[in-house]
Parts: sequence; structure tokens; C-alpha cells
Amino acid sequence: MTLETRLSRIASDLRIDVVHPEQVDRKLYVQELDAEGKAEILVEIPAGRRGMSLDLHGHKRFTELASSKSADGSLLLEDDDGWVGIVIECKKSLSPNVVAKASEQIRSGVNRLAMMAALLELPVQAWHTFIATRGWPASSQSDPALTKLPISSSERQRLTKQSLEDGTAVVDDTAAGSVTLGLIALDGEGTGTLRLPVPSAKRRDQKNESG
Repeated sequence: MTLETRLSRIASDLRIDVVHPEQVDRKLYVQELDAEGKAEILVEIPAGRRGMSLDLHGHKRFTELASSKSADGSLLLEDDDGWVGIVIECKKSLSPNVVAKASEQIRSGVNRLAMMAALLELPVQAWHTFIATRGWPASSQSDPALTKLPISSSERQRLTKQSLEDGTAVVDDTAAGSVTLGLIALDGEGTGTLRLPVPSAKRRDQKNESG
């Protein structure tokens, strides 16, 4: 069974935007449409590769997707060794409570995307997650709570301002294990770009920047 056939079987239940290897327009978008935190991230798929964006918000057929915890963007991108899963949550600005909420939404997003990748028989070899944001409010720069933020009492991993900015943060206890968590910078209008390929964990000198 081809990927196109597998996609057609779930197309009536999920909105899926696909970029094909030979396609001229190679852009996908992750959007947050809420007026307060409106955002749009451009993802341009490399030539000769497939890429798809899946809307994994609540659906009647897939009860596993009915939870209110959901990430804004779910992407599957073809790579040399298989597929890459990417989950993005958009937040206008960051604070301890916002980071905690985003991490829970991202964890749920990874679990949902892992389920759909298995359904589509796509071998995901690498995972990346991001919070897309305009940044940290100036008043938060000296807030000590930002450097000691427990996501939950059962987790040892702490997401801090520093770890998010230097690319060492992770989200634990997902279907894919621990996945890296980075930042995508949004401009004042809420627009940004995800640069592909995503840098590996060993290359901290490369960052995604707003377009």
C-alpha cells in the first residue's frame, strides 16, 4: 500500500497538507489563529523530499486526539534515514506558567504524531520540538523562577530560560522518549521560519531565527 493510499484513508478525518518531491511550491505553515497570540511559522521543505503538516486537534473517529491538550503544529519530514517528527507550540511570550503549559501541549503533540506516523507506516528516526515565541518579557529577565522551573513534581528535568535558549532543554516521558526542545523566534507580527534541516543536538551554534 502506497503512502498516498494510506493518506487517503484518513484524509476525511484529518486535515493534511502534503508537499511532494517534485512539487514547485514547497512551503508548509504552522499557524496559531487566536487574535491575542496570532502566529505563523514558515517551513520550507527541501527539494526532492516529502513533507506534511497534520491537523491533530480533536476528531470524532480518532478518539485519542480528543484531548484538549494539543500543540499548534505537527509535521512529518522525509530525510535520508527515514522521517523526522516535529511538534511546535506557539506562545506570544514566555513565563514559568506558559512554559509549563507549552511543555504539556508538546508532550501530547508528540504522542499524537507518533500514533499517526505509525498508522501511516512512516519510520520516524528523529524528533524535534519547539516553542515559537516573540520572546521573554523584559521584566522576566531577572526573575529567579525562570531558572528553576519544575514542569511537574515527578520530573527531574527542569526547563529554564538558559536551557531553552542554548538548546539543551528536553521534554521527557513522550512516546518517543526524551525529545529536544528549542525556540523559534517570532517577530513583532508573530511570523517566523523553521530552518531545515534541524540542527542536531551536537551543533548548538546553529539556531532557528525569525524570517
